[in-house]
Amino acid sequence: HVRPGYYTVIAQMMGYRRTTIERVRVMIDLTTELNFDLQQEAVEVGEEVVITAERPLIQKDLTSTSAVVSSEEIEAIPVESFSEIVNLQAGVVDGHFRGGREQEVAYLVDGISVTDAFSGEVGIEIENTSIREMEVISGTFNAEYGQAMSGVVNIVTKDGSSNFQGSFSGYAGNYITTHDNLFEHANRIDGSGFQNLQVTFSGPTPLKGLTYFLTGRYFKDDGHIFGQRVYTIDDSDPFTPSGDGSFVPMNDYRKYSFHGKLSYYLTKNIKVSYSGMWDDNKNHYYDHAFRWTPDGMMTHFRTNWLHSAIVTHTLSQSFIHTLKFSANRSDYQGYVFSDEFDSRHVNPDQGLPQSGYAFRSGGIQRERYDRFIHTNIAQWSAQVQVTREHRLGVGMESRFHKVFNHWREIRNLSEGLLDEEGNPIFELGYAEEGTAFNQRFTKRPLEISAYVQDKFEVRGFIFNAGVRLDYFDPNSTMPADVKNPEG
Repeated sequence: HVRPGYYTVIAQMMGYRRTTIERVRVMIDLTTELNFDLQQEAVEVGEEVVITAERPLIQKDLTSTSAVVSSEEIEAIPVESFSEIVNLQAGVVDGHFRGGREQEVAYLVDGISVTDAFSGEVGIEIENTSIREMEVISGTFNAEYGQAMSGVVNIVTKDGSSNFQGSFSGYAGNYITTHDNLFEHANRIDGSGFQNLQVTFSGPTPLKGLTYFLTGRYFKDDGHIFGQRVYTIDDSDPFTPSGDGSFVPMNDYRKYSFHGKLSYYLTKNIKVSYSGMWDDNKNHYYDHAFRWTPDGMMTHFRTNWLHSAIVTHTLSQSFIHTLKFSANRSDYQGYVFSDEFDSRHVNPDQGLPQSGYAFRSGGIQRERYDRFIHTNIAQWSAQVQVTREHRLGVGMESRFHKVFNHWREIRNLSEGLLDEEGNPIFELGYAEEGTAFNQRFTKRPLEISAYVQDKFEVRGFIFNAGVRLDYFDPNSTMPADVKNPEG
């Protein structure tokens, strides 16, 4: 019942020399076995034997396809996000585990699900500096992990340190290539292409037993694809452009993120921790048709919050139980203009090419959306070391979701009508809600689960079995026949 990380273990017994093993690694859900070779000595001799632990070549109690990555290993890997670390593991390609879908992966932070209830993808940005250890499971995971068909990513975050620590890092650069016939505007060396600033602080507080961990990051990447403002959104004639010809990034990304954690030992057996995560993201998805009208593309916004509180109670050396609460919110928006009735909107069909093999010469993307997901989780779990070889785990969890989604397309309510001069009339509007071009709903599904996990180790034989029960109430109705909903 020890958190993941590196530890120093001391063995001391009357009549034997004190022996210390340093850098003993404890990993998620795995047993760490230590063997001490104690040397006999007279009582008055005080010399200590110090040994550096070696990582076993084979993890004997591993019953699944799993990879465990420590914070030290993460620091040595040249990656920008935890998803890139996941992609480096065997069986994972671009977020897909063993050929499965991205939405079939369960993401957990400190044992709490952070999976987006709408998309099935990860619902919060976890910075590498926050990770103490990460386990990537790509097959035969235990019963404690639910809502997963392809894999599990289990992240344990860092606690505050016993002494003050701080770090700052930053870099900037550009994408450079001589193939400017393929990648325009990729010949600059001014440091504006991508920028990264990150700061981390950790340490104790004046209150005994209370520690803190803080990290914040700013990241901007203009991407490697640029469009050129040959046309403005008000243009329509491909032969009379009014743009200024400047280059505009079309697959850019910008992020702010923050993570703060407080850990406090109420007693030597009760630990309380609070963790708060926030990130704000903004990006564009490249659309080849708008290469010469980049201002007509939608901007996508995503903001995530995660608040979690964990109480861990160690009743004895063989029994520990944990109570967890979390509140997760994700807000998504996508639009060309924030006001859906902004007077700058133009006819979405404006600037359409005569054929499907040419660029737009004006106009805007016609879609916009608002989506908000709230997930509240209450969880209890316990682990009992029945004997030296036998460990039993039980747990239960409730998830309360609220999902709001409103997707619609800009419509020309005067489509087909002409003014006195023969020009098309544009009247901004939207289709009626509940139609194919304007869909809006709010759902409040409920999930309840419980599990029992049993692990038995003896003489190289590992028995790992579990039972899980899941209950799902969509709290909604659907037509029995979608093609004939009123039938």
